[in-house]
Amino acid sequence: MFIIYALCFAFNSVNAQSWNDNEEMPLSGGLTFEYQAVEDAFGFGATLVADNFTLNGGWVESDYDKYVKSSAWRIGAGYNYRIWLNSSLFIDGAVGVQYTHAKVEYGEDKESDGNLGLFVTPKIGLRLFTWDEIDWGIQAGYRWDFQEFKFSKAYTADYFTIGIIGLF
Repeated sequence: MFIIYALCFAFNSVNAQSWNDNEEMPLSGGLTFEYQAVEDAFGFGATLVADNFTLNGGWVESDYDKYVKSSAWRIGAGYNYRIWLNSSLFIDGAVGVQYTHAKVEYGEDKESDGNLGLFVTPKIGLRLFTWDEIDWGIQAGYRWDFQEFKFSKAYTADYFTIGIIGLF
């Protein structure tokens, strides 16, 4: 639902992004370090955005009970679009492909597997201050990972993300 609202807002507010020749162009790059909250799990991620290209990676680990443990890492690349709503508030939307490798341990048994998939990540951010010529802020959003390009719940991981962003 958030994606639908964000897309409607984006296409209806393009005029809000018009910049005068005397104004500085909006920041389109950034580096984010984030915490990822998954059901019964946690993880950390990093995203580098250069113009509209995004490169991201992450790691997630979970303990369902004392017998089942799982962990996964991923790396992805895709397209990022940033809309500045005013001088401090912005919306990011990213979509791309990723490789995910997961490992599951069932007591003594271990399995691991890797595959390609799709990620979709809408986020909202707030620029807070400038330090050492980099604008710093916070960013929060949601992430959907679709494994093997299948869109059923069995192949989807979704989680909340919150992190620190350096804008450049």
